[in-house]
Amino acid sequence: QSSMPVVRTVASWRFEEQDYSKYVNDTHIWVSSKYGKALQYDGINDYVNISDSQSLRPSKQITISAWFNFQSFNTTGDTRKLQAIISKPIGTTIYDSYQIVYGANDTILGTNYSLLRSFIGNSSLFNLTYYIWTPNLNQWYHLAYNFDDDTNIQKLFINGREVNRSTNVITIEYDSQPVL
Repeated sequence: QSSMPVVRTVASWRFEEQDYSKYVNDTHIWVSSKYGKALQYDGINDYVNISDSQSLRPSKQITISAWFNFQSFNTTGDTRKLQAIISKPIGTTIYDSYQIVYGANDTILGTNYSLLRSFIGNSSLFNLTYYIWTPNLNQWYHLAYNFDDDTNIQKLFINGREVNRSTNVITIEYDSQPVL
């Protein structure tokens, strides 16, 4: 049984119509997914771009989730080439308002680990929660992150199971950047 909180859905993109040209950047192909259709990318510079709106700027609680299927891993050890799953950048720095990211050779902990990590942040810092994990290639995973500003608790989930939690006292900050 899932320990994920039940929340009101603010945005959901199912990618069923196959006409997402205003959201989808670069090359992609449509594939069958766990539920309906999905976008498959070459892993170089492709992304979905959702224009900023107030509904994508929650202030007290946020839960973000996605179905994801890893076809390959970036194993260069360069943390600037992480596989971002969902992110809402802020400013022009490395910081994001919120993000779920995977790194097969992530060095953020000072040595190389395979990490699923997520966080909320502002224009000058972030506080992440992470899980040391190597997913199986070509397998669908439901990845989710939850933050509650009232309790200062952030949680990371894989397939509905909480895999890590930590305290986060950072106040989330936004600008007009899109969700990627």
